Amino acid sequence: MASEATASVAAPLVLTATVTDDGLPVPKKEPRKAAVGQETPPTLKPDPNQPEIVLSVPQVARRRGAPGGPQGLQLSWIVWRGPDNAKFDQGSILVKDQKATVEVTFPEPGTYILRGTANDGELKVEKDVTVTVR
Repeated sequence: MASEATASVAAPLVLTATVTDDGLPVPKKEPRKAAVGQETPPTLKPDPNQPEIVLSVPQVARRRGAPGGPQGLQLSWIVWRGPDNAKFDQGSILVKDQKATVEVTFPEPGTYILRGTANDGELKVEKDVTVTVR
């Protein structure tokens, strides 16, 4: 995939990445089961002697190996830099035939840097793509 692209506001841009892997680790056929005590996510609480501080903690998408999550080589995208957020039609894409395709829509013009992360469950690699939105 080229590391630069152009797009228009509110018009979907199709990003297709070529992702190769050595096939290790071998994906399991069944999703990993949650460990006992891991059924609920941790909570973040302030010290009882201080006033509560409201934090904006983002939701984290499930990654390979998470209980019930997809198994195998995956690619995910985030807006690393830019004037606004962007909307991806999928959070994490399972790579098939060394290709992963996603549509992204930008709400504001400007220069965005999107970061793609390929993850096989053990190792990951990141690649940045600059998109100029008019």
